[in-house]
Amino acid sequence: VGGREGLLRFRLPSFEQLSGAAYGGNNTKAPGYSDVAAGPNSIICADLEGTLYVHDPTTCDLRLERPYQPSVVESGQRLVASRVQSFKRPIVGLHGGFGGAARLTLSRDAVYLGGQDGVVTVCTLSNLNVVARVRLSEGPEPPGIRVLHLGASSQRLYCGALSMVHALSTPSLAVEAKLHGGPRVPIFGKVCGIVEGNGGQLLFTSDTGGPSIHLWDTTRWEWLSRIELAQGGGAACYLAAPVGNTGGRDDDHLLAATDTGRLLCFRLGRVPPLLIFEGGGGGAMATSPLCSDLVVIMEQQSGCLMTRRCSGLS
Repeated sequence: VGGREGLLRFRLPSFEQLSGAAYGGNNTKAPGYSDVAAGPNSIICADLEGTLYVHDPTTCDLRLERPYQPSVVESGQRLVASRVQSFKRPIVGLHGGFGGAARLTLSRDAVYLGGQDGVVTVCTLSNLNVVARVRLSEGPEPPGIRVLHLGASSQRLYCGALSMVHALSTPSLAVEAKLHGGPRVPIFGKVCGIVEGNGGQLLFTSDTGGPSIHLWDTTRWEWLSRIELAQGGGAACYLAAPVGNTGGRDDDHLLAATDTGRLLCFRLGRVPPLLIFEGGGGGAMATSPLCSDLVVIMEQQSGCLMTRRCSGLS
């Protein structure tokens, strides 16, 4: 678990604290880790300036630190003492603040980071050297990447910027699809959550304007359905799609947690999915392939960690 104070490592399901480390960066305006991603051999953290930190997976000791390397320069004019001055400055850091969907994800050998400049940066997992970059938009205003998700089954990289989701193949970062609203696709707000499900054949995205959750067929990149969320309940900033115990689609679930702490669970045996639970206790979520039915949630209201089983939500 990463946060403003640093990094903590727990044993599941007892939540016994095993190790920890203080925040190792120099960001004095917003100190702390805003994003964290864990792999078998390392833990990668990021702060809001886009600096990456490699921690030991057992002791949490800091191994390596790599500041954000800007590639987009912002230019403009400003009025200083009644005189117009031109300026150029690099765009660094992450879009948004603490909380919300992840802007950092890992593959077996690479680190993917989505920046405020609308650029996806790929670094080697071993030493954080930059090996590839792709800019999602060539317009004058960088879109700012709000969410990054690597599909566990397809190994596609999904990037949410403004109201569009870019699906990129890895490791080439070639664009497979751009998913957005249209005459028959009612997407009204910015993308705030992405998760792949059903063995990579389904994609779930959430937006702030509905607020709502959308289902996409990734075999044809076709919009399937929209789940409209209750007004006043917040946008679904956190999505998780644990695989059921039997491995069939009828046993799979979609979990959604809103920015107001609501938790919803849907069964995926039909389109649109069937809502089987709605209540409190929502927050940032994490799943593990070692226990597919178990979801770890950091409850937004209390700040406490808890575990929930999808089979027990009804």
